[in-house]
Amino acid sequence: MLKTLYKASVVLLLVWPPILAQTASKTSSITGRVVNESGQPLPNARVSVAPVQEGRPGGRTKTSRDGTFMVTGLDPVPYRIYVDAPGYLRTGEPEVNPLTRQYKVGDSVFVFTKGGVITGTVTTATGEPVIGIAVRARRIRDQKDRRPTATPFLREITTDDRGVYRIYGLPAGAYTVAAGGPPDRYASRFGAFDAFVPTYAPSSSTREGALEISVRAGEETSNVDI
Repeated sequence: MLKTLYKASVVLLLVWPPILAQTASKTSSITGRVVNESGQPLPNARVSVAPVQEGRPGGRTKTSRDGTFMVTGLDPVPYRIYVDAPGYLRTGEPEVNPLTRQYKVGDSVFVFTKGGVITGTVTTATGEPVIGIAVRARRIRDQKDRRPTATPFLREITTDDRGVYRIYGLPAGAYTVAAGGPPDRYASRFGAFDAFVPTYAPSSSTREGALEISVRAGEETSNVDI
């Protein structure tokens, strides 16, 4: 069980020339570093920058082994910065719109927390592993026990050759997990088991019989077998 909550932040180390300077040359760059709360680097985080004004060039890159990144060849205009760290979830102040908030050099731009994990095995009635079946985790309540008012969070993965699935990067809250059945309209794939009736963990063909699984940030909930 992972007990420690991890956080990551993106710190802008240098923007030169200043992003509001009025010049036609594309000599500006945005440089930063992605680290956890202990200051340790987070490599392979995906970083994208997009200009606030349409028609300008953007860019994308990944952080290096020491967590640093650089996006070059930019016009000296305001940019929005997006960071995706696999297994981590974006957090922040809900009253602040990240698309309109202004930053200065040295500010902490993004904060991430380590997502939760649900893992288990899908087997037949005789105990044989079911290979390549879609398993979907759907959040039914958040960490404050509130039901979703919009589209619920949904994450999908397929089982491996052992019938094992592992769904990571989950926000804290209560979930149901189901294997097979037609894909949700928000799901990303279509598979060989779409015509089957979905089976909810631990072994129910109806939502009413589904086990509610508690997920905490940075922790793994295992043995959620179907």
